[in-house]
Amino acid sequence: GSDDIGLVSWYEVNSWNKGEYHSDYGTHKVGTKVANELGIYDMSGNVYEWCWDWYGRNYYLDSKAYDPTGADSGSERVIRGGSWLCRDIICRVTDRFRSDPSGRQFDTGLRLVKATK
Repeated sequence: GSDDIGLVSWYEVNSWNKGEYHSDYGTHKVGTKVANELGIYDMSGNVYEWCWDWYGRNYYLDSKAYDPTGADSGSERVIRGGSWLCRDIICRVTDRFRSDPSGRQFDTGLRLVKATK
C-alpha cells in the first residue's frame, strides 16, 4: 500500500507498542490514515480482513497463477492484511493466515463495499 507503512496502517509500532492506556492502542476508525495508491483505506493493518476464500495450506503450489480463487472447500477461511498487533512485514495483503469462521477475534473484521453505478 505504501513505502511508509506508518502513513497507511495501524500496526504494532504506532498502536500496540504504545500500551493499553494510550489513545492509539487498539483498533481505529476506518479512514484515519492516508489511502493507498488505489485510494483504498486500511488494506493493511488495523484489523485482519476475513476473506471468503477457504484456506488450503498448499493451495498456491498448484493453483493458477492469475486470479486464484482459493481452495474449493475447507474448515477455515483466509484472513489477510495484518492488524494493529502485527509487525510491519505481516501487514501485507499477500500474507495469508487461517481463521475458524465460527470463531471471534478482536483483531479481525471484514470489508463491506457499497456498489455504485
